[in-house]
Amino acid sequence: MSTGMIEVFVSVLIPVAWMGAYFWMGDRTEARERSANADPQQVKILLDRAYRPSRVAVKTGRPIRLLVTNILDEEPCWDYLDFPYVRAAFELPAGETVAVDLPSLDPGEYTFFSGLGGQRGTLEVLD
Repeated sequence: MSTGMIEVFVSVLIPVAWMGAYFWMGDRTEARERSANADPQQVKILLDRAYRPSRVAVKTGRPIRLLVTNILDEEPCWDYLDFPYVRAAFELPAGETVAVDLPSLDPGEYTFFSGLGGQRGTLEVLD
């Protein structure tokens, strides 16, 4: 490859790569800030030896607040709620309602577990 061809290749490649990076991976700060500042979607879940309902649905683009009420007596395996995908765990003291705040999530299904993983629930995020 001659020097002239390399110069043409580089002079075309750099602007195309920059445009691709800008449009496809560019700064989404404004969209994230709007999402973070939006009122959260609230869903109530009752914990009584199972999550009720065991499947809840929310929409993407807004933060999520799960209001989880643990009506069990002192049960060691129910004392926290684990969301492994978002790397978060929340304490669920017996007899209390806990606000579980999550960021806006991409569409899909997210499984959550009881303390020992015996009980499961699903958070479905829709477009």
